[in-house]
Amino acid sequence: MENQENKKIVVLQVLPELGQGGVELGTIEIASELQKRGIENYVASEGGRMEYNLDRIKVKHFTLPLKTKNIFKMYLNSLRLARIIKKYGITIVHARSRAPAWSAYWAAKRCGVHFVTTFHGTYGLGPWGIKKFYNKIMTYGERVIAISNHIKQHILQNYKTDESKIRLIHRCVNMENFNVETTSAERMIKYLEDNHIPEDKPIVTLIGRLTNWKGQKLLIEALHLIDDEDFFCVIIGDDQGRKKYASELRKMIANYNLTDRFLFIRNVKDIPAAMMVSDVVLSTSIEPEAFGRIAIEGQAMGRV
Repeated sequence: MENQENKKIVVLQVLPELGQGGVELGTIEIASELQKRGIENYVASEGGRMEYNLDRIKVKHFTLPLKTKNIFKMYLNSLRLARIIKKYGITIVHARSRAPAWSAYWAAKRCGVHFVTTFHGTYGLGPWGIKKFYNKIMTYGERVIAISNHIKQHILQNYKTDESKIRLIHRCVNMENFNVETTSAERMIKYLEDNHIPEDKPIVTLIGRLTNWKGQKLLIEALHLIDDEDFFCVIIGDDQGRKKYASELRKMIANYNLTDRFLFIRNVKDIPAAMMVSDVVLSTSIEPEAFGRIAIEGQAMGRV
């Protein structure tokens, strides 16, 4: 790697897409803070609804097919990223997910720039640990950021990683956004009206992408046992292509004759307002969370 000590810092964050989720939100938060500090930075992904957040803070986004897990397309992505690195003088490549991390790693090595990663979850090892090599890319960073002590221990227990290069940086909650005092009645009314949510019933809210380990089925099973109190349940989250799972959830609800008591919303821009109108915000994950941001945000709003 060429000597970069005297070069200015220019950061490129790489992730699969900019939908709604913890990885995406963390990317936006880092981009925003880098901008505030006058550090030139860019983001590369397949795009998504959170691109507008980058536009708002004037951070350039490169749209590339970074969700792919096809090895040949991953290699082509590495060439595309290398061109971006050279054209924009990138000095640090920060990868946030496995498939794009391989592309980013190859590009960083080719261009002789720094490579760091953020380890966002307890990636499944698969039967007989066959996915371990694929996952291990997230430990290839010169610095590996663990978002919680749970994740740090997972890295140390499952991968031969030098502990000295791991940096424990806990996820956090923006208390300016998740503030009871600043979440106005107008915002709450708009959320209710836009989504046709009844105001005369206790509102139960679950926020998180539609995937089995987030526990949506567990919630439906539990709520169907409640026969002595009315409720309205809002499930907020994108199925991210898991159409079969989303269909199974709706079928469960229909089988319990609860269709008129559940609402699925793919995306909500004003999460604080959604939490404030709720009587309770739930976290029903059936596997350990890397860092349960929703639970902390719900606590900040006094709803967990």
